[in-house]
Amino acid sequence: MDTFNQLNSLQISSLEKLEVLSCQHNQIRTLELISLPKLKYLYCTHNRISIIKLEDLPELEWLDCSNNEITEVDLSTFSELVTFDCNFNNLNRLTLGPHIHLELLYLDFNQIDSLYLSNLPKLNHLTCSGNNLSYIYLENLPNLDLLISDNNDLVSLDLEKVPNIKWVYSSFNKLDVVRANGCSDLVEMILVDCDLKYLFLNTGHLLQGLDLTLNPNLTYICAGENQINRMLDILVIYDIFGL
Repeated sequence: MDTFNQLNSLQISSLEKLEVLSCQHNQIRTLELISLPKLKYLYCTHNRISIIKLEDLPELEWLDCSNNEITEVDLSTFSELVTFDCNFNNLNRLTLGPHIHLELLYLDFNQIDSLYLSNLPKLNHLTCSGNNLSYIYLENLPNLDLLISDNNDLVSLDLEKVPNIKWVYSSFNKLDVVRANGCSDLVEMILVDCDLKYLFLNTGHLLQGLDLTLNPNLTYICAGENQINRMLDILVIYDIFGL
């Protein structure tokens, strides 16, 4: 393990039994790993990596490359990947493949302007706060229960194709409309300071938490009859009602 050293580049290939590689807290700018057939866990956080080349890593399950300077990464060949953490980089392009095992996807504080995620059957958590996102498309993500997308440029958010979502945190955006009709498992939604105008929230049940603070232009909320009677008990919109 080459952790807490002064490495500025790392090239490793053809180590047939290597399963774990940790090269955190160095000065690495270029990381090249090729033909490591047993590698399962790669930790290369807190470096200065701008070029990352990963080839023939068929067993890779956990990739943590957070806190670097990466602009682009291709994950399309990592069919066993379970966790990908790329927080705090300069990522503007992400290429995914048929990741049937991917559960955790962390993309906070990058430069991504749009995100299209589909057919990831085990994806459970998605965080993408602090990007330049104007658009997120989510479809066929049957296990997605957590979305955190605060501090972006989102103008709309459609959750109706991820009906099993439970927790949604998307404050400090430019949201005009949020659609969550049919999200029958939804527990909490936090949409603070989003310039929100329209909210479609016919979930069939009462949420445990709903915060719409600092949305003075909110003019329309669609909710079921059994939600309306008690919604004001949990709805936090003091700026609208002047409470």
